[in-house]
Amino acid sequence: MILRDDGNIKSESSHEDSSSSSEVEPSSDIFHYESDFLICLVMVKLCSLIIYGWTSLNVASLRLVKKLAIPTIAHPRPYNFEKGEMVMDRQVSLVITLGNYIDEILCDVIPMKITLILLGRPWEFDRRVTHDGVPNRFSFEHLGQKVILKPLSPKRSVRTI
Repeated sequence: MILRDDGNIKSESSHEDSSSSSEVEPSSDIFHYESDFLICLVMVKLCSLIIYGWTSLNVASLRLVKKLAIPTIAHPRPYNFEKGEMVMDRQVSLVITLGNYIDEILCDVIPMKITLILLGRPWEFDRRVTHDGVPNRFSFEHLGQKVILKPLSPKRSVRTI
């Protein structure tokens, strides 16, 4: 999936490339952050996503859940967050689309400003994601297809919800 400067989305089909890989390369500008920003679709809306293996959670922002009116479910094991100041008691099941890669991910719902979706170790380990730090790519197999995710460069930006 390529997001063009005019706001249109170009989707690369497997017919254009004879290999079995699906590369995601959003190509428009927004973030100046030193993490791994990606742009995905949730309910046909552009959303920012960070892959961050240093957290033991997959989380969705409260803003995303409210803005898209996504139904939540009770967390099976509520827990305290931010030194006990907040109780995390809701979860949401998100269907995300990154190019040809479509996945359903269970996320805890928290108020956060840095991104709309943060995928941590649970997502990375469940999908056996490999991060190659030199070209900064995440790769894994999904439904028998190799998927390569390339985060936005700091010079790129995209308008999300």
